Amino acid sequence: MINKSVLTVLLAGGLTLSSFIAQAATFNFLQSTHDNGPVVNKSVDGIDLSIGGATFSDSGAVTLGTRNAGIRANFGLGIFAFFTDGDNLGQIDGLGGNDLAVFHFSKKVVINSISFVQFGTNDEYTLYVDDDQNGILDIDDQLGTNFDEFAPNPFDFPTAASHLIGVGAFEGDDDFFISSLDVTAVPVPPSVLLMGSGLLGLAGFSRSRKAKV
Repeated sequence: MINKSVLTVLLAGGLTLSSFIAQAATFNFLQSTHDNGPVVNKSVDGIDLSIGGATFSDSGAVTLGTRNAGIRANFGLGIFAFFTDGDNLGQIDGLGGNDLAVFHFSKKVVINSISFVQFGTNDEYTLYVDDDQNGILDIDDQLGTNFDEFAPNPFDFPTAASHLIGVGAFEGDDDFFISSLDVTAVPVPPSVLLMGSGLLGLAGFSRSRKAKV
């Protein structure tokens, strides 16, 4: 007969086995219906995503909650202002303020690629990543500030692993939608999982001893 403490460790290991595996997911924002609000929620393959709207200043400082996120039917993910800013299409643009789409993932991820719609001449986007894991978005210095239309679409690059990532438009010439986002969830370090399994095992062993007394 298997000892209860051993069984507890085995179960803990089985429940967390998926955390060892790098998990890829593609969030597709091309759909036939509108979805507009303070937050747009998506879930793909066990990764939950909340998308909000924000703005950023010319110096790069981010102000959250100043825009609504939204999906425009057949165009993709955009940002909607609370007031008329000269552009009623819901694009991510730099008219009346630099729009920023803020992606909050339930798991730490790296972005593999971003696909755009209506990304053309003179369009650029600015990438933000919370690489310090402090809840503050910073311009990704590793990749530079802006990426222009001469780069391939989709844009393929690995970002720093983070729960929080932003994609924005700077100045009036930049306007586009995001059609899809491909990410990979970062596996939990094995040492963390083994520590958790060990603690669960000790708890099970303690309960087993108390039952015998």
